[in-house]
Amino acid sequence: LLGRWGGWRVAQLDGVQLRLGITPADEHGAVTGLAALTRREREVAGLVADGLTNAELARRLYISPRTAAVHVSNILRKLGVASRTEVNDALAADLQRV
Repeated sequence: LLGRWGGWRVAQLDGVQLRLGITPADEHGAVTGLAALTRREREVAGLVADGLTNAELARRLYISPRTAAVHVSNILRKLGVASRTEVNDALAADLQRV
């Protein structure tokens, strides 16, 4: 059930599981990194890496700030990073592997 929620609550659960030494269920053989992102999430991730805030993302993409926040939360979870500042490094590292 929690795996379907997406967003920051799943990221919180994953963090707790990792601290306890438990691998989150969706990481067993799951696609990770840039390949795990949807086309829209890749677009948002690029803008996050450029330093845009949720409000700026919302204006640029014609979406609500809440939708921007959900995209960012999903991106952080899928890239396995804890903050927006780590998105650029995660994207760069993933692109170097290609």
